[in-house]
Amino acid sequence: MSRGELATLLIDRAPGEVRAVALDRDRRPWHLFLERWNGQGQPAYFGQRLGARLRAVDGQTGNAFVELETGEEALLRLPKAARIHEGQALQVVVASEARRDKLARVALQAAGAVGPATAYETWLASLPFAAVPQALSDRASVDAAFEDALPAEVTLVKGGRLHITRTRALTAIDVDSAGRTGKGSAGARAVAIGRDAAREAARQALLRRLGGLIVMDCPGPLNRDGGRKVYAALAEALAEMSTLLVQLDGPSRLGLLQAALAWRFRPLEDVIFDESGRHSPESVLIRLMREAQNEARARPVVRLRISVGGDVCRAYLRHKSMCDAAFQAEFMGRVVIQPSPEQPSEVHVE
Repeated sequence: MSRGELATLLIDRAPGEVRAVALDRDRRPWHLFLERWNGQGQPAYFGQRLGARLRAVDGQTGNAFVELETGEEALLRLPKAARIHEGQALQVVVASEARRDKLARVALQAAGAVGPATAYETWLASLPFAAVPQALSDRASVDAAFEDALPAEVTLVKGGRLHITRTRALTAIDVDSAGRTGKGSAGARAVAIGRDAAREAARQALLRRLGGLIVMDCPGPLNRDGGRKVYAALAEALAEMSTLLVQLDGPSRLGLLQAALAWRFRPLEDVIFDESGRHSPESVLIRLMREAQNEARARPVVRLRISVGGDVCRAYLRHKSMCDAAFQAEFMGRVVIQPSPEQPSEVHVE
């Protein structure tokens, strides 16, 4: 497979959310895009150009803290020759989005510099399409792609599984060969599953929008030549399917293959889940609105009511004007959202 093998672009627009998927020639998803509330009130996105003001400089590390024009705090790594002072107005570009436990990182940008105008256009520009195709509307396939990027356990096509665990320091991927059958020596079988696992690990890292250190525990026994083949499979997949800066090492004597990927986007799980690992109230609200949209399109004469209670109700009230306007524009009042603090959150047919 050569660079530019991304071939298909799918998009889904729902009240409060736009999602998109980039797939290869076998229609396997590799990259996901998600934006909520048209970006309003959302964290700064990768590639966004913003005004900022320098608030503090750490003399030991050379890092600076800036306040973006959106009110968000970000980390700026100052060039050694930079001569700027606290309180100074700056123009910056977002180099990596904020994560659950990390600030966004920005870089100095020349005044007047231009780039893609929206988060979606910036995401598209980051992908190695040979030529960007027209986006096709396909909600079912988009749903399936997002579901593919969330489980902690992933089954390999030819047997075996990946167990993916993200920690504060790194993402660990354990390769389980259970259910894998094959001919040849133990070493040959280890190379075969190692190569499949490496390619799937690359796909999962890109799908989940992960960066930083990723460590894969390769199945043994691997000799030096076998280790090189597994290493090559990971390197090729990342080079073919992404434009990220990547550093690779291994496999080590202990069978560990390491990849360090540049951070760009907020990890998908940080957007969809809360800190307890459950779908956040905002995610539940958007899912309910999507379900109502599906029902309204399938049954044009019915009226629908979405009852929202508890934390989901509070999420709705934060975005009430946008939610109500979206349903009014598309369904002319046939779909309404009703705050019901003591009731479960669900869709009702009136």
